Amino acid sequence: MNALRAAAALPNACDGAPPTPTVTPTPTAGTPSAETVAACDGDCHLARQICNPDDFDAFPAPPPGEENEPRQRVMPHKPVKVAVVLAARRHPESGALVWTIPKGHLEPGESSKAAAMREVREETGLEAEIEQQLGDITYWFARRDAEGRARRVWKRVRFFLMRSRGGRFRDRDREMDAVRWFSLDEAERAAAFASERALVQRARALLAGG
Repeated sequence: MNALRAAAALPNACDGAPPTPTVTPTPTAGTPSAETVAACDGDCHLARQICNPDDFDAFPAPPPGEENEPRQRVMPHKPVKVAVVLAARRHPESGALVWTIPKGHLEPGESSKAAAMREVREETGLEAEIEQQLGDITYWFARRDAEGRARRVWKRVRFFLMRSRGGRFRDRDREMDAVRWFSLDEAERAAAFASERALVQRARALLAGG
C-alpha cells in the first residue's frame, strides 16, 4: 500500500517516531514528481523573511531646487532575518510539546502543493506560498485494515520551502496544541525528528543560496 503526504511552511504531532526515515533531495529536472506516482500524504516547511521598513534609515530630503534631479540612493545593508514556523501536539504520556513541521493528508483530487498550503493554513492560521520543493521523507509503518489484519504501508512525505504572506495564529483550527515562530537555530534544536532537523538544515542552505 502506498501513501503520500504534503508538508507545508516551517512541523506534525507525534504519533511515535517513524522508523528509520530517509531524506531524499529534491528531484532533478526530468524526474517524475511524486504526484505522478502516488497519492499524497506529506509534510511541508514554511520559512519567512522578515524585512522591517523601520530597519532602514530614511532618505535625506534633497536640497532645494534638486527635487526633480536623479539621485542614486543606497540603502544601508541590514541582515535579513529568517523565521520558521513549527506546530506541536502534546505527547500522550509525558505531556511535553512535540514540535514538527506542519503536514497532513491530501484530500481527494488535491495536489501535494495545494495540500501543503491548506495544511499550513489549517494548522498555523498562516497564508503561505510555495517557493520550491525541499525534499521527501519515506518510511514503512504497520496499520490494521477493516478486518483487523496488519498491513505494511509505505509512506512518502513531501516537504516544500514556503514563504508566509499573512494570516494569524489565532485563526488556525485547534488540531495542534501550540504554534510559534523559531529562528533557524532554534528550529534545528526544537524539531522532534532527525529527518525534519535535516530538512531545516537543507532549508538554511537554500536560503543562503547553497
